[in-house]
This record gives sequence, C-alpha cells and structure tokens, in this order.
Amino acid sequence: MLVTGCLVRVSLRGEITSRQADSLAAQLRGLVQDGCRHLIVDLSEVTYLAREGAGVFFGTLRALREVGGSLAVRGACPRSAATLHCLGMGRLAE
Repeated sequence: MLVTGCLVRVSLRGEITSRQADSLAAQLRGLVQDGCRHLIVDLSEVTYLAREGAGVFFGTLRALREVGGSLAVRGACPRSAATLHCLGMGRLAE
C-alpha cells in the first residue's frame, strides 16, 4: 500500500472470492474513514476476481463519492476486466 496525502494505492494479489470480500470491504472502508479520498486499486497480480469480490468496489466507490473522492482500478487482466464490465463497473478499469 502506498499512501500520499489523501491518495492511496492498494495492490491486491491472488484470488478475490466471496471469502475475501467482507475482509476487503472492511479494509477499503477503513481507508476512507481514515481520510483516503482518492483510491487506486492495482489488480495486476489478481489471478481471479469473483463477482462478490468485484462487488466490494461498489460500496467503496459510494463511500468515496460521498466525500468527493474517486476510485480507479488498474492492471485488471481481461478476465477480471470482464467481471467488472458485467457488473457495470467497466469504467473503473479504463
């Protein structure tokens, strides 16, 4: 994790399944509560992104928008990008 002022870059790796979704959601929510306003999530080392795992980004985006912030997803492999797109979050990964 790289923190610069209110910009945070988080690098995730491995599989993000429904098992990890609650923990990931809590961690990202904690970042926003601690003052993060702009979040970049790096998925370049994520091997599998389940719908439930990707869904975590909905809540994070909502929380960031409430405080005038933003969320960007970078490095998503084609399969992960397709999952984001299916959930209507393809713009985050552009």
